[in-house]
Amino acid sequence: MSALALVLAAVAGLLHIAIFAMESIFWMTPQIRASFGIESDAQAEATKPLAYNQGFYNLFLAVGTLLGVVLIVINRETQGWTLVVFCCASMVAAALVLSTTGKQYLGSAVKQGPCPRSPSWLRWLHASPDRRTALVGTCIRYRGTGLWWTT
Repeated sequence: MSALALVLAAVAGLLHIAIFAMESIFWMTPQIRASFGIESDAQAEATKPLAYNQGFYNLFLAVGTLLGVVLIVINRETQGWTLVVFCCASMVAAALVLSTTGKQYLGSAVKQGPCPRSPSWLRWLHASPDRRTALVGTCIRYRGTGLWWTT
């Protein structure tokens, strides 16, 4: 089960790197504009700073997720799962917020949500009670640094 969770987390991380590229690098291209429903050059130009900023949020979540996967692979499981669960939970929360912004965004929210949701919940549901306590304890210890998550 952990292998499946790691694969799904890695896919979610790679998806968010692609979203970063679309929003922060290729925003003004006709293909990307069309995929986001941007109809005119003026609209694209007006939203460019917002897209640029949002792209970096996606990049940071991706980096955190992929770093967590690497840490798990090199047997730093507590730190790795802390990053994976926190970043994937943030991705799911962002997809939920996106789904509330209008019907035209439901497809994007559905694409964003499932992959990151799976590693978080698969790992949590299949962890032993001691492991769950360790994961929560690690997350709480990071609270002072701004990186925290509790159940």
